[in-house]
This record gives sequence, C-alpha cells and structure tokens, in this order.
Amino acid sequence: MERCPNCNAKNPGNLTCRRCGMDLQVLNHLLDYHDKLIQQGLNSLIDNDLVSAETTFKRACFYKKDSIAEKMLLYIYNEKRVMN
Repeated sequence: MERCPNCNAKNPGNLTCRRCGMDLQVLNHLLDYHDKLIQQGLNSLIDNDLVSAETTFKRACFYKKDSIAEKMLLYIYNEKRVMN
C-alpha cells in the first residue's frame, strides 16, 4: 500500500500511518490475501479449472478492485460462452 486510506500520507509498508496513526496491519493482511487469491485463480486457469478460477477471481475482486482479476473474469466468461 502506497498511501494511507485515511489521510493519504505516503506509507511505505509501515504497520501504522506516520501522520494519523491509523493501524494498517489488518488492511495489509487483506491486501496480501488478495494477492494470494489472484495467484490461486491463475493456477486454476493453468489447470483449466474455470469454475474454481471464476470463484477465486470474484473473491479477489471483493477484497480489492483489480484490473487483472476483472480481465481474467472476462476471459473466463468468454471461454464459457465459446464452450456452449
């Protein structure tokens, strides 16, 4: 996370914001979880498991809007449409 979501101060990976003191530890954990979900979704695509990949990318989008996850969901929807 580059900036504090509360006061917009630059925050290079600290657990608390240097300006407003907001605890950023939980938010950092959520962002790490999002990154793991993206990796799991990509692994599911490699294994050609579209159902698992779709579920995982949707979950990743819930935690953080992400262009990679959104583009992968569009790819999955297109693949499913071609299959039918």
